[in-house]
Amino acid sequence: NVWIWKYPLSEHEYIISADVSRGDSKDYSTFHVFDTTESEVVAEYKGKIRPDNFAELLCEWGHKYNKALLCPENNSYGYAVIMKLNELDYRNMYFQNEQHRYNYLYGDKDIGKIGFQTNSKTRGQILTKLEEVLRTKQVKIRSSRLYEELKTFVWKNGKAQAMRGQNDDLIMALAIGVWLYDTSPQLSKTGTDINKAMLAAFAV
Repeated sequence: NVWIWKYPLSEHEYIISADVSRGDSKDYSTFHVFDTTESEVVAEYKGKIRPDNFAELLCEWGHKYNKALLCPENNSYGYAVIMKLNELDYRNMYFQNEQHRYNYLYGDKDIGKIGFQTNSKTRGQILTKLEEVLRTKQVKIRSSRLYEELKTFVWKNGKAQAMRGQNDDLIMALAIGVWLYDTSPQLSKTGTDINKAMLAAFAV
């Protein structure tokens, strides 16, 4: 269930964002691999898999893509994935606060700070950013599975969500990745370009 469009390149940096489900319900666990160097999604997964096995899958593909920065959703089943990733000693995981990341890497195992928390406020923010990124074609996407989800993603009862009987799991994983990629100074292409320009100016 992993679709690959481009294999990892040693000089590129990658992010993997993930949406987690229980594994035996109507929802799917999904992830996208973002190439932050080229602004494109280079691989994705969609399948029904238990959280501990999903963590193993994320760990495997994280290592394949240059020890990519992993950012699973940290709600309910996502927390089980994060705990398993911690057991597997995957160290490159997203923290909303860089100080928490520093503490984690140097011995403070506060894994409750890992990942992205999706709630009513952040859900609206990441979906707004996703709409902007798709509309302005800032990230290259090739997935027909994602396209099928987007066709049935509608406004219902004042909330953007999948139509009844449909899924939006790839959309939510993509929205998390786009939010990180576009808003974090450490991860975004804009932030990287600004940093390179500043270093070049200092050199002059």
